[in-house]
Amino acid sequence: MKVFELRQKLYGKAKREPKFRFYALYDRIWRRDVLEASWDLVASNDGAPGVDGVSIAEVINSPRGPAGLVDDLHQELRTKRTCPANSR
Repeated sequence: MKVFELRQKLYGKAKREPKFRFYALYDRIWRRDVLEASWDLVASNDGAPGVDGVSIAEVINSPRGPAGLVDDLHQELRTKRTCPANSR
């Protein structure tokens, strides 16, 4: 399922059932396509550095680039062992 379709389905469910609570969305967050779409949105918007202080330019110019960031986030979120870089 593509990210757009996922958004449509979640939106539709929320509109049809306003009192429904989405308790199990975590497995949707770490999907590679969702992370890639998120990176694309942040990068296209020149997003500010996050809590770890890493800028868009630093990610782009890093040896592993955006793909490496997405891979790392995917693994850390999938295994529930993620935390900001400056808190390690």
